[in-house]
Amino acid sequence: MTSVGFGRDSTGGFSEALVYGANNGARISSNSWGYDVPDEFDQDELEAIDYAVEQGVIVVFAAGNDDSDDCYYPGCYDKVVAVAAVDNEGVRADFSNYGDWVDIAAPGVDIWSTVSVDDGYFNPYSGSSMACPHVAGLLALGMALNPVQSVNETIGCLMSTATNIDGKNTEYEMQLGVGMIDALEFVTCIRTAPVPTITPIPTLSTMPTPTPTKTLTSSSTGAKAAAEMPVARTAAEKQVPLQEEEPTPQVLHAQAAG
Repeated sequence: MTSVGFGRDSTGGFSEALVYGANNGARISSNSWGYDVPDEFDQDELEAIDYAVEQGVIVVFAAGNDDSDDCYYPGCYDKVVAVAAVDNEGVRADFSNYGDWVDIAAPGVDIWSTVSVDDGYFNPYSGSSMACPHVAGLLALGMALNPVQSVNETIGCLMSTATNIDGKNTEYEMQLGVGMIDALEFVTCIRTAPVPTITPIPTLSTMPTPTPTKTLTSSSTGAKAAAEMPVARTAAEKQVPLQEEEPTPQVLHAQAAG
């Protein structure tokens, strides 16, 4: 779903947008926005992130485009997946933020995106805002392939299959998260992950209702007859106990058994 929190160059509404998504079935929240002043944040927004995470939503944020290792919220909040931008070879984009708070990197240089009809439908853009949707989209693919996998397991596959790019970014080792996303390896991890089995609830078997019988007893000798005859009860008989009659000598009477 699309939940617009605010327009360009304005603030406000993010908290409500994220909470709305969490309450209406969203499982992933992709956020290509952030504060442009280090360490600045709105507590309501962090609480909205907390709420979404508690509801099982994976919240993904662009790391920012300030070429800095300062903490830029909400990307540097520890409850979100922070995404830095790299080129297609895994080299850090010269504008991308970095730091030990970044979780992972994704392509964010010259990425084709939709624009208005007046602008020609498509245009290439660069920024961590373009890298963030790569991660969110990949996570969505994983959930589609294995919808019963837990959030932690899905994120685990994302992180464990990333390609290490420290060798291409020697000045930023351990500053671009675990590496660049690898879609093929991620999908392989998702497909090979054990799928939890759901134990069906046992159903009560229908036991056959015993057929009522009558036993013939001699009133003179007290001996029972050798055979029992099935007797069908009427609805009235099932509800009203049978009354015993005084036996007459030398006459066989039927007496309900049980």
